[in-house]
Amino acid sequence: QYFKAVASTCGFEENECFVAVFEPQGMLDHTSEWHLVDITKPDHKIYHGKCPYKDLEGIQPCDMSIKMFDDYSIARTKDKSQ
Repeated sequence: QYFKAVASTCGFEENECFVAVFEPQGMLDHTSEWHLVDITKPDHKIYHGKCPYKDLEGIQPCDMSIKMFDDYSIARTKDKSQ
């Protein structure tokens, strides 16, 4: 509901804004699991991946790249040509 409200309030259209959503991480598990969604379709995962936490420690969220999503992807549901 939150993402749809943001999309509506900001006037985002499909393929204009993407969000990386990180799953809760336990204290003993040093792997971050995440998925990337288009804010207008938050129930449709574009990428779903896992990444060692140590690989994320030195970067800011905006530093994540498409290559990083590709490298750690478990499942990619969107055609790479798009």
